[in-house]
Amino acid sequence: MADELASSRQHREELRAAFREFFKTPDDTLFTEVEKHLTVLALRAGETLVREDERSEELFFVVSGRLRATRRLGQLKQLLGEVVRGETVGELALITGEPRSATVVAVRDSLVARMARPTFERILAGGGPALAMSVMRTIIERFRSETIHRRSSERVTICILPVTQMADIRAFATALREAVGSFGGRARLLTADDYDAVPAADRAEQGNPHGGLARWFDNAEVTSAALLMLADREPTDWTRACLRRADEILLVADADAPVQVSEVEARLLDDGTISVRPVQSLVLLHDAAKRSPLGTQAWLDRRGVARHIHVRPALDRDVKRLARLVTGRAIGLVLSGGGARGFAHVGVMNALNDTGLVVDVVGGASIGSAIGGLRAMDLVGDDLVRAARRVFVENGTPTGDYNIFPLISLAKGKRSRRIIEATVAEIAGRDIGVEDTWITYFCVAGNYSTASEAVLTHGSLSRSLLASFAIPGALPPVVIDGHLYVDGSTVNNLPVDVMQRYNVSKIIAVDLQTDRVRKVEFDGIPSTFSLLFDRLRGAKRHYDLPSLPEMLLNAIALQSTGRQREMRARADICVRPRLNGVGLLDWHRFDEAVKGGYETAREDIALLDPRELAAYH
Repeated sequence: MADELASSRQHREELRAAFREFFKTPDDTLFTEVEKHLTVLALRAGETLVREDERSEELFFVVSGRLRATRRLGQLKQLLGEVVRGETVGELALITGEPRSATVVAVRDSLVARMARPTFERILAGGGPALAMSVMRTIIERFRSETIHRRSSERVTICILPVTQMADIRAFATALREAVGSFGGRARLLTADDYDAVPAADRAEQGNPHGGLARWFDNAEVTSAALLMLADREPTDWTRACLRRADEILLVADADAPVQVSEVEARLLDDGTISVRPVQSLVLLHDAAKRSPLGTQAWLDRRGVARHIHVRPALDRDVKRLARLVTGRAIGLVLSGGGARGFAHVGVMNALNDTGLVVDVVGGASIGSAIGGLRAMDLVGDDLVRAARRVFVENGTPTGDYNIFPLISLAKGKRSRRIIEATVAEIAGRDIGVEDTWITYFCVAGNYSTASEAVLTHGSLSRSLLASFAIPGALPPVVIDGHLYVDGSTVNNLPVDVMQRYNVSKIIAVDLQTDRVRKVEFDGIPSTFSLLFDRLRGAKRHYDLPSLPEMLLNAIALQSTGRQREMRARADICVRPRLNGVGLLDWHRFDEAVKGGYETAREDIALLDPRELAAYH
């Protein structure tokens, strides 16, 4: 092994730990025998380790840094995931001899140890069948984790980069460090003061992956579960060092400051010299008394960030939500469609809150998107109940303003639009964008114009909510940018797969689909006169048939029923409220549905193992 790595105790220990984990052996004898045959590669940010379709038979151990794997998908690049210290690259190609299935590039300055195929074969030959089986299990486990896109590292290195003037940025960074540390393990915060204490000779070796500064950073990383670095607002040497070492860069801004691109962003992040950058997230800081974020899109238009997060530093729950998001511990909540049965979502969300289960990202379809939108605006408890009741009960049912001539839909849709717009304005002070919700939010709708699924994450919140539950035939489609949008349940009634794209750790789904089989005891549909007369019988009716609106609601969801069952299986927790016969159009049974959702969720949560439950707090 190269002298540079052998002389670094931290690097050598990291490689030893990765070797043990891959070969599933606690014995250091094997590592001692083969380490002299390993070659160390120093990769700078943006440098390629392996290319898709090339043939090479080598296994790589990541000693420090972070790599990103992508593959071609037509004219686009598909992100497969990121590989961090202690993990490996190339195990499948080594075993099968097939060309590389992905291109792997260094996200930041990294060190990897390369093992050639002959060395790997000698290890397997000397270790016997037991070692070979251990290696195969390791490869299968890693292949499965990559396939389901849930592979992540518990270790994180975060750069906090202020992009506006903020007097209390250090206090914010300290609060974030404490929130991250509350999850267990040591969280450390480095500042310019720590950097200034490093010997000048070491600081001068900023670009040397084997130099004193690199060893100083490595020591800080390996001795911390999470390392936070507070950069300067100016493009100083310390700021450059932070950006070179970060897994993720948090662009922190005072939300009330003028919208502009900072000098550091322009000179160090957008200079075009490096094709691969760490993930950049925009963090907008707000006063705790603010009703709602406003104008978020203007900040997003000026910079290409992967996500944005709204934080009120004075509220502990907001800082902890940010901490969960940046450390890969976030909890996603997915709410399905289901007409009036969707009132159960209110009860479920209040049960989650009462039992301490957190929600960091909210998404849904149809009525799930409407109720979820209220939660994303930070309503919970009685406030959530009152808002949902006002939208769907107190002002009349959403489908109650019938058209005399139903050319497009049975209902005019004016009532639902008026109520939704008024409710959003009452909560937020005005109509806001989807990107302005306190909690990260998305909703799913069907794009009728392109016959495709649409995930709405930007633009008018009220219009997006209306689009997501615009029941075809019952409510008119909603026009957004010249496209017609209809109810999200037509394409994806339980969008767990969409939530997985948000890199959450756990997903809670609320599925309103019922497994009831509705059989009839007659051979043909009765005449219109017979049906009208039968309805006058009340509880003594002979014909248990759905009404026209109910038939429409059920029919549009039929094509996504199979997909909904698949999405249900993907969730970590799936709550299926027991609603005692509450139907899709039973708008008058609001309290009953809320109670059913609350009680079911409390019962389901009580059945969870306490150790498993800890991951949701």
